[in-house]
Amino acid sequence: MSAVYAEALAVNQRLALLGLKESLLQEAMTQGYLARARLTANHPRIFHGTSTWAETVASLRELLKPEGWQKSDLGNYELTINATHEIAIQVVTGDEGTGLAQALPSNKCPKGRNTIEAIINNHQLDMFEELIPLPCRGIKNLSTWILLYRITAEEIRCELSLPSVVSEEGKIRGWKERILLRPLYRGDKPFEVRISQNPEIDIPIQRKVR
Repeated sequence: MSAVYAEALAVNQRLALLGLKESLLQEAMTQGYLARARLTANHPRIFHGTSTWAETVASLRELLKPEGWQKSDLGNYELTINATHEIAIQVVTGDEGTGLAQALPSNKCPKGRNTIEAIINNHQLDMFEELIPLPCRGIKNLSTWILLYRITAEEIRCELSLPSVVSEEGKIRGWKERILLRPLYRGDKPFEVRISQNPEIDIPIQRKVR
């Protein structure tokens, strides 16, 4: 059984232990969604499937950099890492169970060898963490958490969860912990579009999500 954090107080307390805030994770997810919302029929069709993921990764790195987080893309495996807390975050599209406390969510599409090895590493760290000398710990000894998201017609559900079981095909089958974030509703509330740091641009822009 995985530990599921769904109540606001429990969510915030658990995230704080990881050096994170719910608002920062939600902001990264919001910017990822808006990247897709700004696309038109003239954009390459394949880009519609990757724009949310790519912008969420970029926004997460930018938002967490002041907190001591760094990017890692070794072997094209895109992570945001914090050596102090010994964790890494991978952004992944989830299935229909994402963000639902009673569900057992998984990734929408099978993942590759890097993700499989990271989850196996999570399991090994959980079993033998007390046997690993601190000076020997490096990037291979980071726990890899998944920022799992699902966009529906009404809302954007997301969770930050620690996978523990993965199939040979790259599908997540079990979680040690699941931290459920509050859903973002796709209603009439306007989202602020964050502009990349550029001294020549200082005009705030808002887009209304329909």
